[in-house]
Formats: sequence, C-alpha cells, structure tokens
Amino acid sequence: MFDIKKIITKALLAVTFALGASAAWAIPTYHVNIDSSQFVGKGGAMLLSFNSKQAATSAFADVSNFGGIFEYELSRSGAVTGAIPGIVNFANSGNLNYLMHKVTLGGMLSFDVTFHGDFETIPGSFGALFGVALVDLDTGDYHGAENNLIEFDLNPPLDDGGTPTIKIDNPTRIVTVTTNAVPEPSDLLLVMTGLGLVAFVRRRTSKATR
Repeated sequence: MFDIKKIITKALLAVTFALGASAAWAIPTYHVNIDSSQFVGKGGAMLLSFNSKQAATSAFADVSNFGGIFEYELSRSGAVTGAIPGIVNFANSGNLNYLMHKVTLGGMLSFDVTFHGDFETIPGSFGALFGVALVDLDTGDYHGAENNLIEFDLNPPLDDGGTPTIKIDNPTRIVTVTTNAVPEPSDLLLVMTGLGLVAFVRRRTSKATR
C-alpha cells in the first residue's frame, strides 16, 4: 500500500537537492597545473604576483594546496602573508606584491587560487592582475614564456549592479586550469535542510517498521 505522505516528502527532498546542486555558485576555485617536464635539470623558481594600478578596487588572492617540489622561499615584497606549503594571501595594495619560491623543475607543479574583495561588487576603473611565472635562476630569464605563463585579469563591474569578470590569459600549453565552484551560503543552508529532512524521514520510517 502506498503512503502518499511519504511519496510527497521524498519528492520534496528530490527537489531540494536538485535546487542545491544547480543553484548559483559564488567564488570559484581555480586549480592550476604547470607541466615543467621540458625544463628538467634546470634551476628555477615560481614567481607569484598580484598587482594593480594605484586607487584600484581592493582585491585579494588566496593560494593554497601546493603540489610538486617547492623547496624554499627566495624573496617576497608588498602585501603578502603566509608561506608555502600553507596558504599564501595576496592583496592588490601598492604596486609590487610578489612571492618567489625555489622549485624543482621536471614534474608537475600545482596550486589552487581563489579571488575575493570589493572588486566583486563595487564599480571601478582599475582591476588587478594575478600572474604566475617560472624564472631561470641562472640567467634571470623566464621558462616557457616571455614573462607570465598564465594571468588572471580581475575587473570590477563598470556600474552598480554590474558583474565583475575574471579573464584568464594562458599563452602556453604547459599550463592547464580547471574551475571548482563553491556554493553560496544560502545554497549550503538549502543542502543542509535537505539532509535534515532525509534524517527525519529515515527515523520515522525506522520507527514505523518496528
């Protein structure tokens, strides 16, 4: 015999999870992979920079989940906190914000980066640029490109209610980027509500079968 209440409850749960899965996502996480196999045996350092023009809308970059052989820090400047292999935080204040870290070339180097700050909601004329380069420590030249291997160009909305943009410029084939979406807090609440309803229904079902 069918229980109409149970059928309706399960249908509502299905809708809840569908909404939670397909709802809008907030700040994405970019996973960057750098194939340095063609530079095996050469000395190198990874240069991470996050810079903008003066009076630019504030922005922040959080870099984490480093993969590969990161040896030791060489230098840093400006609004940079934290250290590899933990989380490194950059702000776009000032003109020169960078971290240079010695790496072993020849394998895969990777990390995650997320961006946040006023540039998401406050209109402005200037954005910020997050760049990643591999530097030859023997010659001072760059590996794989004339300068940055990849750049993330952050631009605030042009007017109230506009949408910020993040343009990725990847001039080489040795870098790949994948995007992992992060749910809005409201979406997380929706999913948690759905999980709570699942637990409630299972508890009621368990009691009814005893």
